[in-house]
Amino acid sequence: MFGISLVFLTIIIIILYLGICWRNQCKLNHMCFPANDLDVINLGSTYAFYDFNYNNFPLKGMNLANIPQYFDYDVIILKKYIKRLKKMGKVMIVIPIFDFIGKQTPTNKKVYYEALHPWEIRGFSMNNMLKFIFRAAKEPFTHQYNKEKNKWKGHVASLEEKEKHAKGRVADWEGNLGIPSVKSGMITEELGQRIAINMRRVHELIELCHQNSIEPIIIIPPVSAITKQYVSEECRQRFLYTPIEEIKNNFKIRVFDYMQNKEFEDVSLYLNSDCLNQKGVNLFMKKIYEDIWC
Repeated sequence: MFGISLVFLTIIIIILYLGICWRNQCKLNHMCFPANDLDVINLGSTYAFYDFNYNNFPLKGMNLANIPQYFDYDVIILKKYIKRLKKMGKVMIVIPIFDFIGKQTPTNKKVYYEALHPWEIRGFSMNNMLKFIFRAAKEPFTHQYNKEKNKWKGHVASLEEKEKHAKGRVADWEGNLGIPSVKSGMITEELGQRIAINMRRVHELIELCHQNSIEPIIIIPPVSAITKQYVSEECRQRFLYTPIEEIKNNFKIRVFDYMQNKEFEDVSLYLNSDCLNQKGVNLFMKKIYEDIWC
């Protein structure tokens, strides 16, 4: 009898420990505890994740970008958090060079399992949930999440590293995304279909904003001169500017293009070839604040 009670007590202790560790892990995810009466939120993927920070500005803002996060999950995230915005608040839809040919967002990500309900996660898996819970239980001993979070902290990439990163980006765009060449505007049937799908998703984001008396704003983030030199103007026009022009023809929406801003071509503003470092973020956010709110 004592043995059974001891086993039962051990199970209870383990369950409580797992629950406490998971809750503590969730506390580190700002998406789990969003503020109300926000002035602005931004959506987006890797660029937006690194480029947006509202701490030094008289704005109540929230960065809802994730790595990677394409338009399919931008829609899911906006539906969940749009009620946190003030009336006539703003949603920044961040669209880098090749987001219109983005595929589906990977959903087996810790950030989504922490912040979203199971029914909000496409292809929710209990196995994934348990995996993340057990990893959280090991965190006090391994500090794995903390190491991943801070791996770029204090790192200053050399010019050679930034060149190498830019070439890796090109290899990914031409390999994983299937672009025939970043030096031309050639497009395949599959890429055309993806552009059409993602344009509809952007339409949905804009319509969702209008339904809630929120202003949607399209932001084209900056990239360094290193990245810019690899992607032709013809390619940028076909995969970025043409879809945005069509969206502008369908909706009354402001567009701010920082990729054309020479000020942001300076490679010293970047962590790698295209994500801003703290110096770059401060300059970028100051420019955004002046353009949109001043």
